[in-house]
Amino acid sequence: MEGAEQVKTWINATNRDPIVAILLDNSLMTKIQMETLLIEFFSAQMDENRTSSRMKAKMRVSRTKVSRGAYSRTLGQARRNVRKAVSTVLLLGYMGLLQTPELLSFVEVSNKIKSLVDLYAKYHPEYANESHEDIAKDIAITRAEIERTLMTLTRSRKREG
Repeated sequence: MEGAEQVKTWINATNRDPIVAILLDNSLMTKIQMETLLIEFFSAQMDENRTSSRMKAKMRVSRTKVSRGAYSRTLGQARRNVRKAVSTVLLLGYMGLLQTPELLSFVEVSNKIKSLVDLYAKYHPEYANESHEDIAKDIAITRAEIERTLMTLTRSRKREG
């Protein structure tokens, strides 16, 4: 059960992340669906022996009592939403529509998110020659930039819609 508690702790931390909150609020994914995908991902990372559906259902933090069937349905919905979202982005790219001014801002924020992920990787102990203080400062600055950009983008999109 130790692994399940680690997953719950990580999900709770993720739920408190302002960037996750903004993106989730403007995505095709519900909070429960995202939580279910995270449970799937981390349970696969933690052990080679597949974690049972019953155990995964118990890892939920938003709803503590959920049946295996409800868990499986939510997982299916989440995977379908991800496929549709990715297919939409691929279609826009194929049609050359990602380069329109309206969507370039999203491409730019995507690049900033990639930079943030790279900074988190540098924060890892294997980069002992890098100053963790400097990296932490860069992480804070990049996170703030992403949050500001996402707030601006999502505010302007809500007014349009």
